Amino acid sequence: MVGLRNAAVDVIYNHFGDGKQAGTKCPDLRDVEYIFDAMNNSESHMCRLLVVYVNFYLFSKKRQNSRPPLPVDWATVLERNGRIGWSMISMMADWKWVMGSNAPRMTIKHRHDFHDPMPFDGKLVKPEPETISL
Repeated sequence: MVGLRNAAVDVIYNHFGDGKQAGTKCPDLRDVEYIFDAMNNSESHMCRLLVVYVNFYLFSKKRQNSRPPLPVDWATVLERNGRIGWSMISMMADWKWVMGSNAPRMTIKHRHDFHDPMPFDGKLVKPEPETISL
C-alpha cells in the first residue's frame, strides 16, 4: 500500500501547490481532521504534509489582512481534535525561529520528502527476455 499512499501524497501536492506560486491553497481543516482520524498516526507523511499546508497558510501574506483572521471552522476543529493543533505547534518548534528575528522565506519541501519509502527485500528481479511466438 506504500505506492497508494505515495500516489495520494502526489495528488494532494498537485492540488494544493508547492508554495512557490501564488495559487498555493490551504486544505479545509475539517478534511485535515478526517485524514488525522483515518490515519490514526499524526506523524504519517500524509498528516505532516497537510500540517505543512495549514502552517503555510497561517503565515502567508494573503491571510494577513483577511477578516476573520482565520477560517471560522478552525476553532471548532482544533477544540475537537487537539492532535492537529499539537502537530502544528510541534512543526513550528522544529523551525527554531527566535522572537524578534526575521522569519526565513517559507518553502514547501518536494513531494518526495513526504513519500513513504518503498519496501526493498534485497532481491533484484531480472526481467525475462521477450520472446516472439510465430
